[in-house]
Amino acid sequence: MTRLLMVLLVACHSGKGEESEPVTSPAECGTGVAAGSDQRLVRWPYLQRVTSSSAVVVFGAQADLTTGSVSIGRDTDYTTATVSTTSQEIQYDDTTDGTLQLHAGEITGLSPATEYCYKIVAGGAELASGLKFRTATDDPDATVHFLVLGDYGTGIQYEFDIRDAMTPYRETADFLVTVGDNAYSNGTWGQWQANVFEPYQNILTRVPFFPALGNHDYYMEDAAPALTNLFLPENADVVGDVERYWSTDWGPIHLVGLDSEDPLDRITDDKKDDDERDWLSNDLAQNDLPWTIAAYHRPMRSNTVGRSGDPQVLSYLVPTLEGYEVPLVLQGHDHNYARFVAMHDGQPLDANVGGTTYVIAGGGGAGLYDIEVGTDELQLVGLKTFNFLYGTLEGCTLTMEAIDETGTVIDTFTIDRC
Repeated sequence: MTRLLMVLLVACHSGKGEESEPVTSPAECGTGVAAGSDQRLVRWPYLQRVTSSSAVVVFGAQADLTTGSVSIGRDTDYTTATVSTTSQEIQYDDTTDGTLQLHAGEITGLSPATEYCYKIVAGGAELASGLKFRTATDDPDATVHFLVLGDYGTGIQYEFDIRDAMTPYRETADFLVTVGDNAYSNGTWGQWQANVFEPYQNILTRVPFFPALGNHDYYMEDAAPALTNLFLPENADVVGDVERYWSTDWGPIHLVGLDSEDPLDRITDDKKDDDERDWLSNDLAQNDLPWTIAAYHRPMRSNTVGRSGDPQVLSYLVPTLEGYEVPLVLQGHDHNYARFVAMHDGQPLDANVGGTTYVIAGGGGAGLYDIEVGTDELQLVGLKTFNFLYGTLEGCTLTMEAIDETGTVIDTFTIDRC
């Protein structure tokens, strides 16, 4: 369900950022109005579709607060830009059928790799201020840090433990990408609020959020709650698939979010160039950045007891990903952690010279699955444990750490494309 953000620029400098170059000094944002201190703020702000020159800020206000704005700046004057938000009333509580007013404002003309302060207003009331975010870098040689999370939005203690272990990375992570099953167990309106936005609100106010969708996200209205609450890159070719799969750039990284659910069911061999497989091929052909990272839900290979790799992913996505020598593919669905030897067409191929490394990071908070160890020569690591990933890309080297709920690093690997 795509939405066109019709925003009105009202601030000084024609709503554009003053600088075209990165500003390396920290923004001076003060303390402001703490998010959560005003009950009219029903959902804390979260960052969507952040690029090197723009950002979408989304928040949920009391249902009768239909007008709003987002202001940003390098200090508490918020003089870079102010935009009016668009808003729509949506359900956010499955028990009471409670509704909130979902506000979204897109700000353009920003400087790359620059920290900004932001505040939000609804119904004339300042609901939160003193918040910060950082735009994407546009430097293909920049160092980038990112988080990976999968199968997490359960609303139970396991999820909270992983969240707490992730929180120390809030200040250094440039973005957070998920590998699906964001809102358990049925992807409802209320589960997105209670199991995603509320538990992770302290992280999502600061770190841009790029989710891929999983099967549980599809159980409710063909993923309508997900697609309404999320404002993802809108570059899919098919109108009905917009935001189901997408790509964006962050410095040296071309990040591709794929959908291993309904869009794969619609793939045909009639060569009309109108499905996810065709889109992926075209997208990767046009990419000239040094690193590509893909994320989707169902794994192409699995050693979880009682499961196997997804045949549609294996048939429709893997050949293209490997054909373009995508270095890293992030997957979920299996509630554990697994890493496979870099491969091409099911055969080992050195990750440093073109092989694709597949990782399963589905231990974000749902109950764990048993995993077979020692039966697959292509599986390097298999752990029945909760986990998230922290990646550091520096030049021609990508280092990934898998971290458990205690904050302990349980696996580390490096892809060196020097």
